[in-house]
Amino acid sequence: RADAAVLVIDANEGVRENSRRHGYFLSMLGIGRFVVCVNKMDLANYSRSVFEGIKAEYSAFLSQISLQPDVFIPVSAYAGENVIARSNAMPWYDGPSLLDAIEAFQAPAPDQAMPLRMPVQDVYKFTALGDDRRILAGRIESGSLRAGDPVVFLPSNKMAAIKSFEAFNAVAPA
Repeated sequence: RADAAVLVIDANEGVRENSRRHGYFLSMLGIGRFVVCVNKMDLANYSRSVFEGIKAEYSAFLSQISLQPDVFIPVSAYAGENVIARSNAMPWYDGPSLLDAIEAFQAPAPDQAMPLRMPVQDVYKFTALGDDRRILAGRIESGSLRAGDPVVFLPSNKMAAIKSFEAFNAVAPA
């Protein structure tokens, strides 16, 4: 259910079987937007050659499974280097910080051409003052809804029609 990922490789250990396994997971799950962080650069003396070696080896592996990361980022999470802001410890790196790379991810818009999918997160039933409404709370993952639309609840296959839309602390959409 993820739209993007951060894959972490230890600079001291380099590309290991676990690193490859995580790449396979991204491929199988269909996660195409991701960054690769080469962490613990402080333990590798912030070496550009260590970073470039890991980047070359892992890029070759990823190309075999038809994946391309958005960016490789050398970081030292312990020292905070290239995590929030660009680091002076690695002047040879001119890409984004990890935070900048994560903020660049954009969630894809829900596909309204697909059938409606809305996981129900909660059901509110109000009984005070004779209010017999049931309000279902959730987020539309695909498809769209309008007042009057019929809906089927799974797994019970019970049917109902949308009467209205409600919003808490906001103006309900028309």
